Amino acid sequence: MGNWIDLNYSSNPTQGSLTHYFKDMSGGKLKITGKEIHIVTPNTRREYYNMNKMRGHIHKELIQQLDVTEDFSQYDNWTCNANYDHDPDPDTWVDMIIFVWRNVDKDSSIYSGIQNLGFGSYGDLGRIGTFDVDSGQRHINTGTFGGGATAGSYFSGLYSDPFRLVTHEFSHYLLGWNDMHNGIGFWGMLSDWGVRSLVANSFERYQLNWIDDPSNYYTLDASSSSVQTLTKYLEDYVTTGKSIRVIVNSSTNEYFYIENHYGTSYWENHTPFSEHPNEIYGDIEPGIYIIRQTGMFTPYSMPQYSKQLIPADGRFEWEAVGRLLNPYDGSRYHPLWQNNGFDRNTGYHTLELVPHNYPNCENPSSITFVPSSSYPYWENISEIQGQSEDAFVKGIKEIFSPWSNPNNQRENTNSVNFAMKLDYKYSYGKYRLKFYMNNPQATNPSKPENFQLSWYNDHPKLTWDANQESDLSYYAVYKKEGSSYSYYDQTSTTSYIDYAEVKYEGGGNKEYVNYKIKAVDTQNYSSLYSDEVRAAIDGEGPPIEKSIVNNENNKPLEFMLLNNFPNPFNPSTTINYQIPRDGFVNISVFNSLGQEVDVLVNKMQTTGKYSVKFNAINLPSGLYFYRMQSGEYSHVRKMLLTK
Repeated sequence: MGNWIDLNYSSNPTQGSLTHYFKDMSGGKLKITGKEIHIVTPNTRREYYNMNKMRGHIHKELIQQLDVTEDFSQYDNWTCNANYDHDPDPDTWVDMIIFVWRNVDKDSSIYSGIQNLGFGSYGDLGRIGTFDVDSGQRHINTGTFGGGATAGSYFSGLYSDPFRLVTHEFSHYLLGWNDMHNGIGFWGMLSDWGVRSLVANSFERYQLNWIDDPSNYYTLDASSSSVQTLTKYLEDYVTTGKSIRVIVNSSTNEYFYIENHYGTSYWENHTPFSEHPNEIYGDIEPGIYIIRQTGMFTPYSMPQYSKQLIPADGRFEWEAVGRLLNPYDGSRYHPLWQNNGFDRNTGYHTLELVPHNYPNCENPSSITFVPSSSYPYWENISEIQGQSEDAFVKGIKEIFSPWSNPNNQRENTNSVNFAMKLDYKYSYGKYRLKFYMNNPQATNPSKPENFQLSWYNDHPKLTWDANQESDLSYYAVYKKEGSSYSYYDQTSTTSYIDYAEVKYEGGGNKEYVNYKIKAVDTQNYSSLYSDEVRAAIDGEGPPIEKSIVNNENNKPLEFMLLNNFPNPFNPSTTINYQIPRDGFVNISVFNSLGQEVDVLVNKMQTTGKYSVKFNAINLPSGLYFYRMQSGEYSHVRKMLLTK
């Protein structure tokens, strides 16, 4: 243990020290110095237990032992007027003593409960009142918001990281008590469980006036009725201390904070006194992160934290379908969750506590365990320490609006009338962001969700959830046959059937086609591509033997227009069809504008199966349609000419 704190302040503090940490978090506004002293207790834990001495009494004994040689006046530099209100003058009270216990949990394994002598991690020195040092000239307050903190111990406890415990407990003096804890699964000085790094989050920095914004460049007011389109540039949050704050309702302390993380700063790559000092606890991928504040405090009676990270992968409908005794400590039952798909409006993301109706288990609960078909029949899917889809990233998730997922809803699920777009990312990580205040429909549509593949009469059927933007025009369908995607078709509905392909069912030539879609609005702005689906299709086209025939006389029992083969083609392709009775047959070809470009069949034909060749040597590349008509029967299929 060394280099915990610098005795004197400088602009270049010891790396990984408390002086370094608070300099970086506060932008140089909070200058912490002190003296590191190593001391061994005069008694063992067993002896203290037999003497009925607890944490506070042991701290008092050690401080009085140091009082023989230590001048405590050097630690009295501030006057505490009230919580969070200090003047830079001595007031006879020692400012701060922090005990970091190295071995208190290791000297005996037989003690538990009350026999642990009250040790743990607390924002106090033991709550035994006050006592004097320096011959009565100075005083020590061991109470809550008194003059110290306890981190115990160095070799055990949360993440085996005493530095995190020290910064956390000390930060209670800066920010408030337990009702000021942040939500699960992100970063902060008063982080709750699932912390990813030690970095102070935007809420904490704004609360402590560590973020300067005299021109209000980084402050946007979504509660105003003013219609604006604003362009903002945002660099690395950790090193610049800059983030964008969107005011939702200042009277109820509702805000969004937008941070850009490059992931290159010291504090996003180190936890200096942990078991793995060159790592952080979780994953913080480079990109834009959004934190939602829905109040100042989080009382224990509240079902959700008032500050939470909003992961970019969205909200889902979660259903508790069973329960599991915590396999790690056996302390309580947790629900087994089932993900029923995207739900942008009333769903829950993976970093909040989710209510449910399953009996006799933790409620609300974090999304941690799901059923598994193999032993041990459960799987831990917790994302509290991060995964690769929490950040908004250019080209992956760019829109944050009332209709995106996640959307910009408040705690009551009402969305806020603004949109954010990731407009451009510079090579070194800086982002250009656009904000549409009171005009969110002016930005691009959000990415279509729940894109699925099924089959309709052996043809690929694509389905997806409807976009909720009021100015949506249509969905563009893209298809990949080979190495690249190209525009294929469009639809105004939330499903599409590709009649040009037939499901592969063995034999023949197995090939694959891929699909994805974009949402397009009335301004001709398009969304990002949806996720991708892949279909195994018969590369030889639909075989004639699939036609429905009378087994006695081998005559067709119904009309059928089959897929052309090959498709795509250049310059010719074959079209197979069948008719169940004598009649007049017309097969014509049309371009994408609906103009007739060729007539392949236009005559009387008898019952049977036929084929006709289409030669497009004089036609340009593109999508074409061929239509068969006979009596009341009419059917259209598509084909793609590629030159």
